[in-house]
Amino acid sequence: MALLGLPARSAAAFDEPPSGVAAPHQSPMAETSATEAESDYEGFFNTQQYWDMDHLLPERWLQPLTDRGIDYTVMYTADVLGNVSGGLKRGATFSGVLEAGLSLETEPLLGWRGATIYGSCLIAHGENLCDQHLGDLYGGSSDERKFSVRLYELWLDQTFCHEAVSLRVGQLALDREFLGTDLGLLFMNCAFGWPAVFGWSMDAATYPVAAPGVRLRVDLGRYWFQSAVFTGEPEPLEERDENEERPHEEHGVDFNFSGGVLAIWELGYATVTEEVNSRHPGVYKLGGWFHTGRFEDQYYDDQGRSLADPATSENPRSLNDNWGLYAVAEQNIWNPCAGMEERGLSLFARVAAVPSDRNLISFTVDTGLHYVGLFPGRPHDVTGVGFSYSRISNRARDLARDENVFADAAAPLPDYEAVLEWTYRIEIKPWWYLQPDVQYIVHPGGSSAIPDALVIGLRCVFSL
Repeated sequence: MALLGLPARSAAAFDEPPSGVAAPHQSPMAETSATEAESDYEGFFNTQQYWDMDHLLPERWLQPLTDRGIDYTVMYTADVLGNVSGGLKRGATFSGVLEAGLSLETEPLLGWRGATIYGSCLIAHGENLCDQHLGDLYGGSSDERKFSVRLYELWLDQTFCHEAVSLRVGQLALDREFLGTDLGLLFMNCAFGWPAVFGWSMDAATYPVAAPGVRLRVDLGRYWFQSAVFTGEPEPLEERDENEERPHEEHGVDFNFSGGVLAIWELGYATVTEEVNSRHPGVYKLGGWFHTGRFEDQYYDDQGRSLADPATSENPRSLNDNWGLYAVAEQNIWNPCAGMEERGLSLFARVAAVPSDRNLISFTVDTGLHYVGLFPGRPHDVTGVGFSYSRISNRARDLARDENVFADAAAPLPDYEAVLEWTYRIEIKPWWYLQPDVQYIVHPGGSSAIPDALVIGLRCVFSL
């Protein structure tokens, strides 16, 4: 299924714009070319022509590099989020991230067939609404970051067997290819990105962190299978002073190989391929992962006592390994325009589960509706309603119950956190959109101890 988010306007960094001044003895064809180039150059700075362009940068500037297999993406995302009711306290935050990537196809450049080299970096800034105002488990936006400049991905991809097999090696982001939902990318809340059930169970290579890994993918028409192996702990949690920043958090080039190994696999089926067309595209995935690291028990200490017991050693029991299963479905269910796959109403759903004894969250489900072109004359606008639910594990709940017993208290027991989100993405130009957003968060932090929160936000995205 084609990604229903903002189309990537990728191309390479552009050449210097032509001056449009014809050299002596130029041929008529060269003169015409120079005149067209001059028109493009003037159009870039002419307000009316600039506004009418389909791309932020003229194609003529970019095409020579694209022909040489050089492609780029530059996207800046800015989020303003405000907690207007409930949560920890009212307030608003601003955050943003600039992502820049460069892709090199080796055949036109080096004569090396079937290989691609890719690298990207992130420049992030801003405040975190979750920590300061919500106290929730998810996070109101995936782009809430303090200032940092860091390497993100850096890999080599080699295809074989007429591109049916792909092998990728390097600094990889797990959530780029596994477990995600294209339709869920519309939403701002982190619950619809990397699932909370996995985010709270392991330190994985997910946005904005990548890790050394190897990924193999095999495409068989409508079906595909892919598997990957990553280092188990992309950012090790060394014991440091609480005010001291970890250097690898800032630049992303401390390639860590400790903390075990994370292996993940995924089997997928698509109703639409290059050879098979359908008015109602759909994608279905089934997968699982296994982590060989060590994890803390949510209830017992290393002496077999409850961690709430006054006699506890306060050292959680260490458990070997962790694992999880997931399933994803995305399906267009109504399309008013034949031949336009991305129009109409689509449904998505995702479920994931992990063991209760070693994970704070044991089960997550998120689902939603996604409509492209709801209003006449706005064929590229997208609106969506999403719901996510995460259940606190039984072991974590039992520990909270013991804490009440030993402290003779009656604090609310952890049970679940849920979020309901509505959003509408307005395409101003293909390279620019605005997105108002409303979120209602139930049981922030996983219990009724924190009042339900209402969050209102606005996202602005520029893409070259």
